[in-house]
Order: sequence, then structure tokens, then C-alpha cells
Amino acid sequence: MQHMRLVLCGSMSAIDQIEELATECRALGHVAITPDRDERDARWSALSLEEQIVAKRGFIDTHLDKIREADAVILANFNKNGVAGYVGPNTLMEAAFAKALGRPVYLYQEAGPQPARIELLAMQSGCLHEDPRCLPEI
Repeated sequence: MQHMRLVLCGSMSAIDQIEELATECRALGHVAITPDRDERDARWSALSLEEQIVAKRGFIDTHLDKIREADAVILANFNKNGVAGYVGPNTLMEAAFAKALGRPVYLYQEAGPQPARIELLAMQSGCLHEDPRCLPEI
């Protein structure tokens, strides 16, 4: 199996699960890059709108740079707010960016009913069915 540089994307509310998935990927010999935990831990309500925009832009730009260097992207689409396989707007944007760069985009689990589900399914290269060993060789 070829070892890959993987970038994981997902809801910041699931950062603990994303980091656990990264550990599983590393155990398989891959380099696994996660979102910056500081984004979840930021005191957003203490910031003005302008400060929030600047901070968010920094997190977005940094993560998109990680995707530029990736061999593949895994959407860590854990369940959220009663939606199975949830993918939010930021993660959908990251998936589209990866797709535009020609990077394969894998869903960690099947996408449940949600806005932009068809677009998400159209961009995916496959589903891992909650098992990173299902990553194909690139």
C-alpha cells in the first residue's frame, strides 16, 4: 500500500473524533493532517465581526494550503444535530477546493439527507464506510 499525505476536513465540533481518525490513518502509515483545534477553541463571541472575519480567513487559508499539499482528502463527516454523515458549508467548500485541484475526496461515512447532498456525492471519489483501510492506492 502506498502511503499518502491525507488532509482531514470536518465540523470543528467533531475535532476529537477527527483527531482519532487521524491517529488511525497514521497507524496505517499515512501522514494525516487535521484542522487546527484552535479554531474550535477560539473565543469567537469576544471578537468583533471584523476580528472574526480575519481569524476565520486565517484558519480557512491555512487549511486550504494543507489541501494543496495533500494526496487525498477525507471528509470526516460524523453525525451532527441528528444528521447522519453531516457535511457543513465549510467542509463542502474544502471538498470543492480539493476536487478543483484534482485531489480525490473520500467520505468517512455515507452522507445522510442534507442540503447539497447531491453536490457532495458528485464530488466524492468514494466512501470509506468508517474504515480508513478502505482507502485505495493513488
